[in-house]
Amino acid sequence: MEMSTEDRFIASDLLIFAKSGVRNVSLLITETTTPFVREALLNQLIQGVQLHAQVFNFLYAHGVYPSHSVERVIQGNIRDAQIALSKPIHQ
Repeated sequence: MEMSTEDRFIASDLLIFAKSGVRNVSLLITETTTPFVREALLNQLIQGVQLHAQVFNFLYAHGVYPSHSVERVIQGNIRDAQIALSKPIHQ
């Protein structure tokens, strides 16, 4: 069963948020001097990487991110952009 457009967008957003979280926590770790805070951030980093892997694997299993085929990724991005552009803008 193929994912709906809305589900693809939501899951893709979650993947982006997880990736951003990993980047942000990584930066914070390099700025921290307190061992307790560093350990807490390392735990958050591990959880963020695990969440990213879980969401990516879900999307990959549903054919949303065929990461081994650049052409299919680009085609999917174009399709999703066309769908997004066809939606009405709510004000």
